[in-house]
Amino acid sequence: MNMDYAETLELFVLRWGIEQGNFSFATAAGIFKTVISVILLFIANGIAKRLGEARLF
Repeated sequence: MNMDYAETLELFVLRWGIEQGNFSFATAAGIFKTVISVILLFIANGIAKRLGEARLF
């Protein structure tokens, strides 16, 4: 019902990889998404540090 509207990139790639039998592509896309997320986390933490705000580490 809500799948058309609530589908995230991760769910789309996972579903597509399973339907196409292309598990390596789905795994690589998941790893890429994780790496980008960690990079964005470090950038946000650096900005918070410069502004004197609360940060993660």
